Amino acid sequence: MTGAQESVGWLGRVAGGGVRRAVHGALLASMWPAARSFQRAVDDADGAQRLALRRVVASLQGTLVARRHPGLVDLVDPARLRDVAPLTSYDDIAADIDAMANGAANVRTNSSLVRFERSGGSSGLQKLLPMTRHFLADMQRGLSPWLHDLYRHDERLAPTSSYWSISPIGSRARPTPGGIPVGSDDDSDYLPSALQALLRQVLVSSPALAALPDVDACRYATLRLLMARDDLGLISVWSPTFLSLLLDTLDTCADRLLDDLADGTCRIPGANAATEVVVGRLPLTALPRRAEQLRRCLRRNGRLEVADVWPHLSVVSLWRDGESARFAQSLAARLPGVVLQGKGLLATEGIITIPLSSAPAPVLCVQSHVYEFLLDDGSVLLPHEVPVGCEAEVVLSTTAGLLRYRLGDRVRVEGRLGTTPCLRFLGRTGTVSDLVGEKLSGELVTRVLDHVGSVVDRPHFALLAPVREAPLRYRLYVDGLSTAAAGRFGAAVDDALCGGHPYRYARKLGQLGPVEVVQVPGAMPRFEQWRIRRGQRAGNIKFPTLCLDDECHEALGGALTPSLGRGSEHHG
Repeated sequence: MTGAQESVGWLGRVAGGGVRRAVHGALLASMWPAARSFQRAVDDADGAQRLALRRVVASLQGTLVARRHPGLVDLVDPARLRDVAPLTSYDDIAADIDAMANGAANVRTNSSLVRFERSGGSSGLQKLLPMTRHFLADMQRGLSPWLHDLYRHDERLAPTSSYWSISPIGSRARPTPGGIPVGSDDDSDYLPSALQALLRQVLVSSPALAALPDVDACRYATLRLLMARDDLGLISVWSPTFLSLLLDTLDTCADRLLDDLADGTCRIPGANAATEVVVGRLPLTALPRRAEQLRRCLRRNGRLEVADVWPHLSVVSLWRDGESARFAQSLAARLPGVVLQGKGLLATEGIITIPLSSAPAPVLCVQSHVYEFLLDDGSVLLPHEVPVGCEAEVVLSTTAGLLRYRLGDRVRVEGRLGTTPCLRFLGRTGTVSDLVGEKLSGELVTRVLDHVGSVVDRPHFALLAPVREAPLRYRLYVDGLSTAAAGRFGAAVDDALCGGHPYRYARKLGQLGPVEVVQVPGAMPRFEQWRIRRGQRAGNIKFPTLCLDDECHEALGGALTPSLGRGSEHHG
């Protein structure tokens, strides 16, 4: 590209800023009705919940669920819901979901079924959740107000472009036996079609990215596209480790990326013919002047700083609560001056909260579904009843057929917006480890260790514990095996854990490293002594297979803990 051609390209991006301002205005206008409706709803949480219940009851008319619970037919008060239907879990509805997947109608909802989505769940087993036309509209009642608030309160976003990590990596799941699609192309499928069209005008991405064969290739190509944009203003990801790994690639591949930026190419390390075909579909432009400018920054600083590459970046939307808090804090050091906006609580089963600039914590999406809050003593409160400081598990009823469904997510009430609670996500209920979304439960780990022990040599002692420091991984403490046998055991455990979709996905993304095996002679008495020091009676001590207490590493990782390094490099 000549200097004149690059100048034309630069002028095009300046003109594009005007286009993006126009799109920004159109986005605000299109989302204003939903935002205004949400503002009214938060002032009357009880009234909003009664309307949500009316939609849920209507979706149940003529269904198998309604026949099982006849009291639902004329239900108008959310407080009576607990009298006519019990609390449920996925195991309770699995047979109904299977029937729906096989094509049966009017099982749990009469609303048109659009697709199923996969969710790993705390057990690590794959779940299928129905997405219906009415359910997607309920999701939009929360997503549109969030986006409106985001774009309205940060005017710096008006002339900029955005990157959303919304294209899934991996192969599309097969349809169900009944021919119903499983999964969607990206998260924008939850939004109204008109809003999707507007957002595409400001997004920096390409559908081709999802077709790349592996995570490393996708990460490199994503960076190549992003580095061409000095107008990037918003990054939206889920786990903060996803963005951290992207920036790590920027460090390790800076010279190659700059060469590609100058030449208008995307030379992915180790690319094969299939990869090259996909790369050929990427919108690549040669920008030698920008490449030279960034190369000077690289020589000056020793690495490419985010502020040099994307000087207009002002907001990063990501998980900031629960296990993600420490990783978001670490990421903040590399993003000075950038607002890290915590995402609300959004599950495959339904939308729970959204972040709003005027709220002390993410606000309950009081219009979307019917919500109950299960307290530790077994009592149940409604949204307008939960007091500030209360900790509880979220219970959902939706137009997709979930009725008094225990979500397994624990929240704390941090305050109120109007009469609607503002909730902080605390984590999953029970013994569940969730560093980056893998959701390993004690039950699953027990099954895995028992299975692996029946196939290879079984240790006297085996305990899995998350390591909350880079690189994120799980450490498997074992006793009673030779060095070689312990290595085989750890590799087999990692392979077995990769049989669960969330863990396998995290490993493929590079967010989790392979299981690390550490031999601990005398592990059982050492663990026992640790528990005794913590005030437990010896006769009451249980030896779990999954320990979430970080002190277990000190208790088991003292003097006699020769490390065997990592387990398998299996990436599913």
